[in-house]
Amino acid sequence: MTSILNKTARLLFGALLLFGSILNSKDVSESTFLFCLNSSDSVLSIELEKESFKLDNKELNQILHDIGVVTIQEWIPGATEKDRHGDIYLNRIYRAFIDD
Repeated sequence: MTSILNKTARLLFGALLLFGSILNSKDVSESTFLFCLNSSDSVLSIELEKESFKLDNKELNQILHDIGVVTIQEWIPGATEKDRHGDIYLNRIYRAFIDD
């Protein structure tokens, strides 16, 4: 359980760093943000429902719902394990949409 919490904390810290750098940018989206999983984490399985989503990562699913994310998608559909730069795997980057 501690391992899952540590992974979730690292994920959130990375998302906050990304979000902070985006806020300093002039091109800021108020309805979406990107986040990336660690290279050691599995690719998310996303189940889209009528007006919501469900992830196979229970803790991340709850956190995203708690902060108002209404849907999520792969940032680059079709990216594979081969599509990477160092430890950054393009198939582990996701776009989250926030309710208006």
